[in-house]
Amino acid sequence: MNEQIKAVNQILRAGEPGNISVDEHSGYIGYRPQSIIDAMNEVFWGAWGFVELSSEIVPGDKGALAIAQVQVWLKDIDFRPPAWGQNRVTRGDVGDAKKGAQTDAIKKALSYFSIGNRAYLGELQPAQPRIQQNGNKPAQPKRATEETKPQSSESPVYREVYLAGGKKHLWSNQSGFYAFASAELGIAVSADNVKLLDSEQIAQLMQAVEEEAAVVAAK
Repeated sequence: MNEQIKAVNQILRAGEPGNISVDEHSGYIGYRPQSIIDAMNEVFWGAWGFVELSSEIVPGDKGALAIAQVQVWLKDIDFRPPAWGQNRVTRGDVGDAKKGAQTDAIKKALSYFSIGNRAYLGELQPAQPRIQQNGNKPAQPKRATEETKPQSSESPVYREVYLAGGKKHLWSNQSGFYAFASAELGIAVSADNVKLLDSEQIAQLMQAVEEEAAVVAAK
């Protein structure tokens, strides 16, 4: 199994930077979900899949959002992690938004198997943007760096999220927590930058812990 996962990651790495996307709203860097699905099909054809657990359209600050939750499986592996994905509805195209949310969730769920791990390890480098005719470069994608707003002393720090998830058996070590946080936030979270997560990101992780724990408890 480890060799197959390595093969998927090798396919993804060989496709860089063409298979790397930068979110137009958040600026975060990751693999294109379809590229991950194509790589999985090439290596695991007939031995992997997913089940959509839920799908809905919800209002958002900048328009409607499609939200999906899926559970992925690999043949002969009992661990079947669920994950949430989202995609903005543009020009009223609900179907396309739902598909985007579904593939986003699949990508995040597969990260629990270390598939596409170069994304959450912060090792991806998108193609260099072309200089515009006026001489200005487009805005660079954001990462969790020193420029990120630090955590407020009034908000729960990342350690509380880590302990909460551990008690609910969502992970057993820090690597599992970093993978969860990276998949949920869409950025590369590691020991080097976890303390730089802002209060909104911490709150998002806390909510995700509760939602994942509820799904596990309902089984």
